[in-house]
Amino acid sequence: MSEEELPNQNLELESFFTIALDLLSISGKDGYFIKVSREWEKVFGYEEHEICSRPFTDFIHPDDVEATLRATQALQGKKEIFHFVNRYRTKQGEYRYLEWNSAPDGEFIYSAARDITDRVNLQQSLEQSLRHEQELNDMKNRFIAMVSHELRTPLSSIMMSTENLRSYRDRMSSEQIDAKLISIQSQISHLINLLNDVLQTSRLQQGKLNPRKEKVDLIAMCKSVIQDFLIDERLSGRIEFTSDTEERRVAGEPQLLRLVFYNLIANAIKYSQPNPKVMVQVTGDHQQAQLRISDNGIGIPEADHKKLFQPFYRASNTRKIDGNGLGLNIVQEIVHLHQGTIYFESELNKGTTFTVKFPLIN
Repeated sequence: MSEEELPNQNLELESFFTIALDLLSISGKDGYFIKVSREWEKVFGYEEHEICSRPFTDFIHPDDVEATLRATQALQGKKEIFHFVNRYRTKQGEYRYLEWNSAPDGEFIYSAARDITDRVNLQQSLEQSLRHEQELNDMKNRFIAMVSHELRTPLSSIMMSTENLRSYRDRMSSEQIDAKLISIQSQISHLINLLNDVLQTSRLQQGKLNPRKEKVDLIAMCKSVIQDFLIDERLSGRIEFTSDTEERRVAGEPQLLRLVFYNLIANAIKYSQPNPKVMVQVTGDHQQAQLRISDNGIGIPEADHKKLFQPFYRASNTRKIDGNGLGLNIVQEIVHLHQGTIYFESELNKGTTFTVKFPLIN
């Protein structure tokens, strides 16, 4: 179909297509544009002959082709289309959002489109801000809940112990006094660890930690961390370690990397009671080292998977188990700080496997 065959083609139509601010077009039912307004060249960078010589589907974002074809079929069925949105590719390879109003007339489809990319981007930005605000509110609520639980219990214990010492010290034996003091010391240690975790999380999220990088053998470090746990005789035979080589070295800060291994193994033990069975495995290739820590524990409900690494978030099946919801967030931040990746697989009531990967030193 040529421009000369358009109905009522005249000078007024040409002038209108030249001065229009909208993206005007006339297309045929064969999927080709017959005529487009000059605004198309300004927005997309194509000259009119480049647009009209190719099917319009060549310009549409792949994800929008199916919906666009359905709209085209509706137009061919004599239905008008209003406020239809899709994305068109510019000559530079970028995509712009267009909002269309189209109406069929005989063998032709007349359309007016408007570039709404800025509006869509603004809307997406606002939605992202709202999601971020909601996440902050959720984190604040989790923090308040965690603090009310994690601080109230040890502080109440400290208060009770000190009141007992002050009121009944004269009637207590030295062993009883020592037991109270040990209890107080233990609760204070718990509070200090909690505050350290909160501070560590804040520093990691604000990017204030700049780890000193040195060569670290992951296999030797894993063995050392496991030995720390095996001081507890109840864990004898419950942690198994394997590796595919004698040494795997990465660049990192030993103290931070040790914290990663310690937290993951401690979680595997804590959530596998009363009969934990933990498998620690180090493997890899010539590019990266891989650490896998598997347990036979309670598993992680699928609904909690996406939020598990968020600060102060705890899985819904761990409410009766002590914890503050900071450990995995700290682990993830440290792993990312060392250009590594971390993910997990879990099956409810059967166990969980965390996998951490770090780039190797060449």
